[in-house]
Amino acid sequence: MATAYNTEVLEPYFQHTDGGGSWHAISHSPLTQPPVSEIVATVDDLEIWESDWIDFHRNHSDPDASYEESGYAKYGDLPGYDPEKDEDPPHLLKCCYTERPRHKEGGVLVTPSASGQGFVTVHDYVTTMHPWLMRNRGDILDAMNRYEDMPDAEHMDLVVDLVTPNCLTVIEKSEWVREVNMRREGWAGIHVVEISAV
Repeated sequence: MATAYNTEVLEPYFQHTDGGGSWHAISHSPLTQPPVSEIVATVDDLEIWESDWIDFHRNHSDPDASYEESGYAKYGDLPGYDPEKDEDPPHLLKCCYTERPRHKEGGVLVTPSASGQGFVTVHDYVTTMHPWLMRNRGDILDAMNRYEDMPDAEHMDLVVDLVTPNCLTVIEKSEWVREVNMRREGWAGIHVVEISAV
């Protein structure tokens, strides 16, 4: 059986059998301890995409110059402008031929199934998050490549890293294995300290 942080033994969530199959035993478990009745889950790259885009492109153009003909950059009214959250005008809407990624943050609300026990289970989470991630896959890949320094993300072996259930990270599998192994070593060290302190 798989154990936490063991990348050597990974079990599929859906267990195929001759008669069909079943969900992994963990599917009925609460997603969190203590159990919660709802959780908003986000993808960290989408949450920071717009602010990183602004920081990256801030000095690439001048609002007083005309770029309209080339399509290189564009300034104008910011859709859904919020003076409390957004920068002061003029608003950069396009730079380096890329549109500003507006309103990509926010995530998805995960709630218990109607036939459930009143708390969010692992299965509730997976069956809500997987379709949402697939629908937003293009934006997630673009956000991951916001500095245009990534190889072809479309063909990378990507995994969803669930460090905390409210904020996901999508990373390349070899990087994930490396990080999980570091976490495992870190947790082992913490347990040794706790045991030696007793």
